[in-house]
Parts: sequence; C-alpha cells; structure tokens
Amino acid sequence: MALYVSIPYILAHRANRPVGALWFNAAETWVDAQSSVTSRGLLGKMLDKVTGSNDNVPHFDAHFMSVSGLVDSFFFVGRTVKEQAQGIIREALRTRYALLPYWYTLSQQHTENGVPPMRHLFYEFENDDSLLEEQKQWMVGNGILARPAVEKDTFNVQVKLPRGEHHKERWYE
Repeated sequence: MALYVSIPYILAHRANRPVGALWFNAAETWVDAQSSVTSRGLLGKMLDKVTGSNDNVPHFDAHFMSVSGLVDSFFFVGRTVKEQAQGIIREALRTRYALLPYWYTLSQQHTENGVPPMRHLFYEFENDDSLLEEQKQWMVGNGILARPAVEKDTFNVQVKLPRGEHHKERWYE
C-alpha cells in the first residue's frame, strides 16, 4: 500500500539546470522508453541531461510528457517549459485525468485477479504470433493500444494493429 500512498520522486541537478522524474504508479507499470538518442532508457536520459551530453535534443521534454497520459510518468527538464511544449503538456494532463476511471478499474482488476494493467500485445492477442517480438507498442488494459513517439525528430509512427481471435476487432484513432 505504501507505493500508492506516497509519491516516488527522483531529483538530480547541476548548477542552474534541475532535472526530475516523477511517477505515480507501482513498479509493474514502469515503461523504459527507448529512443534513438540513447539506449539507456529514461534514467539514462536523465543522467545524460545532468552531465550535459545530448543537450540539444529537440522535443525531448514534450515526448515524455505526451507519454504521461498513458504511463503516468513525467520528465521535467529545466526551470521553464517552452510555449510550444505547454500545449502538448496540457493535452497530456487532460488525457491522463480523462483516463483515471479506466486506471482505477485496471488497478482493481490487478488487485483482485493479478491481471497487469499494462500488457504485451500477445497477452491480449495470443493467436497472432507476429506480436511476440513487438517492443514499441503495448496494451493498456484490453482497450487501449499505446505506441508513443519517443524517437528523435519523430512526429508520426507506424502502428501494427493486431487481429483478434474472431478477426472482428475495430480500431479507432
């Protein structure tokens, strides 16, 4: 229960450059987003920001904020957020709050049945063998397919839409 009562927080900084990561869920919902910038994941990216490498990565903060609506993971860079990113952050927060009832339902299902809230695609679509190697997209519950755009200079991504058991699945953007 302690993970849901307290808020884990990591803060690292150097002179005039605070960096922080904040997440609101237990470890089983942690997603290590991969990027072309570094293959070390979110904490590696934080370390890169603190040490000064990869300082000129465009849209770095906005990508992670856009993921936060589904993952509940936040990444803050610097003291102020550029105006361009403010709209993206605002939309991510609206998405997050709109999905709170869904997250509460997933948490209840996880508590009662042990079903993970975030699932590999083959968990929901076990008859589609092509999904076994998929690493860039996942399911949030059984109703949301997630595929964030976290690669450098990426604004659109290709999504593989799995086929269900009865081949009658409908996907909406």
